[in-house]
Amino acid sequence: VFAGTARMLLLATLATLGAGLLFIWLDLGHPERVWRVYTNPNFNSVMAQIVWAYTAFGVLTLLALLLLLRNARDPLLSIVMAVGIPLALFLSSAVGALLGVAAARPFWHVGLFPIQFPVFSVASAAALLLVMVALFGPREGSQRRQLLWTLALTSVVLQAVKLFFLWADLSQSYYGGAPQNEEAIEALLFGRYWWAFWFLQIVVGSVLPVAMLIQPRLAHRPAWALAAGAMILGGLVVARMNILLPALVVPQLEELEAAYV
Repeated sequence: VFAGTARMLLLATLATLGAGLLFIWLDLGHPERVWRVYTNPNFNSVMAQIVWAYTAFGVLTLLALLLLLRNARDPLLSIVMAVGIPLALFLSSAVGALLGVAAARPFWHVGLFPIQFPVFSVASAAALLLVMVALFGPREGSQRRQLLWTLALTSVVLQAVKLFFLWADLSQSYYGGAPQNEEAIEALLFGRYWWAFWFLQIVVGSVLPVAMLIQPRLAHRPAWALAAGAMILGGLVVARMNILLPALVVPQLEELEAAYV
């Protein structure tokens, strides 16, 4: 089904990997010192682990692309791909762990994140591939239709899993009774930007694309597949923001905001 898509997938991997490293670089307090992560790393730091894993994965991806361009049947290509799978799983889990170990933010300090984030990663990969196949996929009709349908079903299943994790995360945090968690969830669901959760993340990012992709006559059409994949990707971007921001709007020390006023 996925024959002929390897080159497209590897190029997309390199592009998104570069974006991931850029965001890590921007998150550093002193971005100009990023070289110290390589020359003087502290491997007890999750951030350092992520940077090194990103770099190693980028090298593997570039090597796989070069091998593919030279000889798609090279046995070394299969070895590189096999090594890349657990590294990719570690990368996506480590991003969740980076938030999960932040004990000062109870909304993030849950054990689900290292499991949740790989699901987000696979869901975004399926949606991105749906967009790319719709735009640049094989022109042979039956293969393209089969590929779009396979990606559509995969995306629907992953959206269901993602919504289950979302329910588990929010219900666990809310019913635990921690005041900071309750405030963060209430801000997410009913606060000033409630529409970002209910409309952008849930309706546009999940409900509408699933409604489109479960219908074969729509999923087989590149234009509809493109629209559904783009909506899923947009919803996942908003979902990441809805993980980060609610914890930050709850003050850790309530009187600190007015202490120097």
